[in-house]
Amino acid sequence: MSEVRYSIHAAVPQDAKAIADVHVAAWQDTYAGILPTRYLTRMSARHYTGQWHHRLCRTSSPGKTSQAVLVAKDEDGRVLGYGSSGPCRDDYFGGPGQLGAAEVHTLYVHPDYIDQGIGRALLTHVFRYLVEAKCDRAILWALADNPNHFFYRAMGGTLQAERNSHYWGRSLWEVGYVWPNLSMWVAAAQSVRSTSE
Repeated sequence: MSEVRYSIHAAVPQDAKAIADVHVAAWQDTYAGILPTRYLTRMSARHYTGQWHHRLCRTSSPGKTSQAVLVAKDEDGRVLGYGSSGPCRDDYFGGPGQLGAAEVHTLYVHPDYIDQGIGRALLTHVFRYLVEAKCDRAILWALADNPNHFFYRAMGGTLQAERNSHYWGRSLWEVGYVWPNLSMWVAAAQSVRSTSE
């Protein structure tokens, strides 16, 4: 596949259907053999479109809170991937909603566009957004069997937590990757970018 050109934008409610399409495709690809097949095959973009539309309608203005949904779009406006963040939902940083603590809720790229740098670009933009929102640390939870752990490590995350969660009648381990100093991470990423330009 030739390299695709894309840019990162704040998602709007009109992106809900496209985000849902990526959501379903990414889950069916990433979690095959990990989550129950009967669940994955029943996933519907139509179902998730409503959920994403609701979330996008209530997402705050950039820089105001840790709530963000970002999309990677190609030159034709197609959504190739998305990432979202919000308040930390567990007690890793001392309790849900701890000031300055955030969580990367989702980070998915459509299977047809893997290895194009889209995931890296999305996570970088999510971290920049969180720094603007005065968040200095973040956690990302991933299923222990998720094949993409190398990516989180390559992005500077350190494996610091684990928990047992229940998905669709199955007990599964999750691991938490932590970025303890987002300002430093963003500054280092900017330095690398400036050097390479």
